Order: sequence, then structure tokens, then C-alpha cells
Amino acid sequence: EALLRRLVWVEDARGARLEGDIAVEAGETSWRFRPTRPWAPGEYTLCVHPALEDRSGNRFDRLFDRDVTASQAAGESVAQRLPFRVRS
Repeated sequence: EALLRRLVWVEDARGARLEGDIAVEAGETSWRFRPTRPWAPGEYTLCVHPALEDRSGNRFDRLFDRDVTASQAAGESVAQRLPFRVRS
């Protein structure tokens, strides 16, 4: 749960991290975010840091202990980003 709270976040279109409440549920398999202010229409991004691991130490940026991203091969930690839009 601590990793989910620290390594998953939401950014606005300017790249600023949104403040809000995080809920981790269902045996640490569900992450829910409620922003402090109501969602405004616009572009947002869900970000996940590559250090996020499951209980067995598996990471989304590694398959069978091999790097799958060029940035990882260069020694950088780059968050995975999933853009989404809130419509009015």
C-alpha cells in the first residue's frame, strides 16, 4: 500500500501533481484517486513510477528480470504515463 500511495499519482496538463485522497482497496489491487477540488474539464495524466512492484518483486518495466525500456538501459527511472481527458 505504501508504494501505491507514493509511486502512483495524477498530473494536470501543466505537469503539476494534483492533490487529493488516495484509497487502496481489494487486497492492494485497487487504487482510487479523488482530487481535492472537483475535476475540471481538461487533460490529465496518470503516472506510475517504475519502482512500483507487486509482492513478488515484479515490475511493469521488466520482463523476466530484463529491461524493456531504453531509458532503463541508460540507468534512468521514467514514469509510465497514461493520458486521459475529463469532459464537461
